[in-house]
Amino acid sequence: FTSIVVPDSVNSIGERAFYDCASLTSIDIPDGVTSIGDYAFGQCSSLVSVTVPNSVTSIGDYAFYGCTALTEITLPESVEQFDRYTFQDCTALETITILSPKAYCSDVYGPYLGVAGQTVIRGHIPSVVQSYTQYGYTFEPICAHIYDETACTLCGADRYHRGERYDEVWTLDLVTGHLVLAPSTDIDEDDEFVD
Repeated sequence: FTSIVVPDSVNSIGERAFYDCASLTSIDIPDGVTSIGDYAFGQCSSLVSVTVPNSVTSIGDYAFYGCTALTEITLPESVEQFDRYTFQDCTALETITILSPKAYCSDVYGPYLGVAGQTVIRGHIPSVVQSYTQYGYTFEPICAHIYDETACTLCGADRYHRGERYDEVWTLDLVTGHLVLAPSTDIDEDDEFVD
């Protein structure tokens, strides 16, 4: 088989569920799935497309290991932790978009996110994944830079109102890897930082 539509009744993709399904090219994971197990899609060497819904909170070790045809993937805001080897040997991975500003690799030695020097990590500023440039990855911001207590204030979040100024700005402490409340920063009319 080359594609799979997982039934809506499934709430977990188990360990090695599709391991070594070499002809699998795409999979649509439904809302309601909360976890993707270890090696779930490991060695699916033809997998080009996978949709991870916002219901997923947990992605196991080596979940996409060896998916050598996968060129891009988005981790939804619900995923706040992933393993060092989740995307190991994904040699075609060009872009990984990580929507949670709090998402981080669970290993202190950093992640394998495709190929250093090739793979672009798209994420929020500030975010933990922003610091992964130290491992040779390129970082690209996906939205503007200011957060209030609950949401990104410049990418359509409910609490943002054009022209309103925010006093709460979160920054990334690169030593601890935690988001911390920064001193007050103003925003000019073009939604740019004012030094």
